[in-house]
Amino acid sequence: MAERASPAALSALLQWHWSRWLRLLVGLAFIGEGIASGDAFAFGAGAFFGLQAVLNSGCCFAGTCAPSPARKTNGNEELTYHEIK
Repeated sequence: MAERASPAALSALLQWHWSRWLRLLVGLAFIGEGIASGDAFAFGAGAFFGLQAVLNSGCCFAGTCAPSPARKTNGNEELTYHEIK
């Protein structure tokens, strides 16, 4: 019997930002190319992008480039405009 994923695991996956999905896809593509060609650079690049996606780190590991978490908006927020002269 297959085990069902816990609601917490599903919630964590559904809250991924689009950039995390992109990094995961790029990482998987590089790993696939590394398997097909036996290229060590492709494996390294795949591991780099894959770890960025899994650990939710941005372009640098200092924590300053981490993407913001996805926000849910209700669409009822009132916008205010200021006239500049």
